[in-house]
Formats: sequence, C-alpha cells, structure tokens
Amino acid sequence: KRDLFADATDDTPVLFIACRLSTEKGILDLPEILARARQSLPDLKLVVAGSGPAEEELKALLPDAKFMGWVDRQTLASLYAGLDLFVFPSRFDTFGNVLLEAFAHGMPAIAYDCKGPRDIIEPGMSGYLVEDIADMADQIVVHFQQPGTRIAMRLAARERAGHYSADRIMAQYLGDLGLPAGAHP
Repeated sequence: KRDLFADATDDTPVLFIACRLSTEKGILDLPEILARARQSLPDLKLVVAGSGPAEEELKALLPDAKFMGWVDRQTLASLYAGLDLFVFPSRFDTFGNVLLEAFAHGMPAIAYDCKGPRDIIEPGMSGYLVEDIADMADQIVVHFQQPGTRIAMRLAARERAGHYSADRIMAQYLGDLGLPAGAHP
C-alpha cells in the first residue's frame, strides 16, 4: 500500500478494481461510492487497473485514485494479494472473471446484486451483494470496521475460487451426465 500511496500504512483501507474502463462497467458510480464511504472512512483509497473510453472522465472525477493502466499478470496478482476489497460496480455482467481472479488471491469482493456476481459471491462469506450506490458505500464501511470478518472472508474467497477449477467443473459435468468422474470420451 505504501508503494502506491505515500500517506498509506498497512492499515489504510484500499479498494481495488480491474476492468475495462467503460460506462457499462458501472465505473462512474465509483466517485459517489467513495464520497459516501469516506464520510466514515476518510483514509479510504482506490486503485484502478485497466483502461478504456471512460478513463479520462474517471480520472477527472477521482484525482486522488491510483490509476495503473493495464498491468502484467505479476503486478495484477500482487495488487489482488496486497489490497483489501475488490469493488465491482457493474450492473450487468454475465460472469465476472475478475471476481474469481480476486477470490483466487484471497480478496473478497463487493458487487451489485445482479446476474454474474450473484452466481459467484456468497454474501457475507466471500463478499457482499448490494442494491445501490448507498448500500455499496455502507457495506464498504462495515467491511473495514470488522477486522475479524475481513480475515475470514479472505479464506472464504480462496475457497470459493476453488469451486470453479476445471477439474471440479468437469467432474460435476460428468456426474450430471451419469458418468464416473474419471471417464473420458
């Protein structure tokens, strides 16, 4: 965190988002979400990985956020592992691979309760599903006020990511077909 923000400590709350920076990803909700959450968490920070057509507009609205652009896998992995909560403001996403990426690195997520996130996030265990901007901001505050919950969520996020491994999916698929898990066509 200190490598990203000069005034940060290990205890500084930091949100993370990695996506294409376009309006359909809901990123223009982020300024209001942060403003509301900062009423209770004035030190709250945001790191943004990605680029896209709404990047300049978002930079103007969030001048204190850390914009990383597109990053390599190693940098992305270290951001997932070293920051606190993945924020996913898309109201429409068919699956959300970034949620699984976050989970695989032990980062819980907060997202709107819609198709995609609803299928991946286990509310209260690996992350949070919320209804609107105000709800998202409130839940971010609650998350950072409960250090014990944050630790448990990191573990639950990693476990949830394991539910989406290729081996597990194939075993379930074969089982659904009535074939033994080790069967090959």
